[in-house]
Amino acid sequence: MSEPWPDMFDAEVMEALNRLLNIKSPESAKADFLVVGEHIRTIIDITPSNFDRGPKDIPLSRRARWLARRVMKPAALLREALLDDPKFAEYPDSYANSISSEERREIVSRLATLEAFANQLHDDLDYRAKQKNLRHNIEMRREFLFWIAQVVAKHAQDISKERSYTSAEINGMAGRGNAAPFFSAVKLAYVQITGEKARQLDDHFKEIVRMNL
Repeated sequence: MSEPWPDMFDAEVMEALNRLLNIKSPESAKADFLVVGEHIRTIIDITPSNFDRGPKDIPLSRRARWLARRVMKPAALLREALLDDPKFAEYPDSYANSISSEERREIVSRLATLEAFANQLHDDLDYRAKQKNLRHNIEMRREFLFWIAQVVAKHAQDISKERSYTSAEINGMAGRGNAAPFFSAVKLAYVQITGEKARQLDDHFKEIVRMNL
């Protein structure tokens, strides 16, 4: 079992964010940062990826094949078997653990829910695996940054998102260089949530500028 995540957005971090953004309501901002942070950490905890925490990274194509072999095919075989009433005939004996035809059909009905989910997940993984411009780990980081940027945009007071986002590094707790405070705040919050410190994020900021949050 992984060690617990460290706490997020303590007084020192919120003070640094306030210096960058001139936050109107630190309490409201902290609450929003914590909500998005917990959501991101939950995803990391359960999703195979190359983040330091969470399940070991698994290629999407391999996950799709696993679903096909270990879930979809066995489920189809089990569904067919459960509906084969003659194979379950008990004569000449009866059993304390007997399952009626109606009970087996209830299992089939519940199994259909699993099959539908597995098929949908398989098709999505398979599609994404075949698209050269889709990379699961990049998608995760890009979406996390977008969610964080939405919170920053909500609480920033008249902060431009169109100035330089290059060199949006954090030195301790504050932005430095010629980076816009907006992107320094996004990166600071991202580091707080994910624990990643050295990854280059500036390429993803280009999309945030285009989205005009």
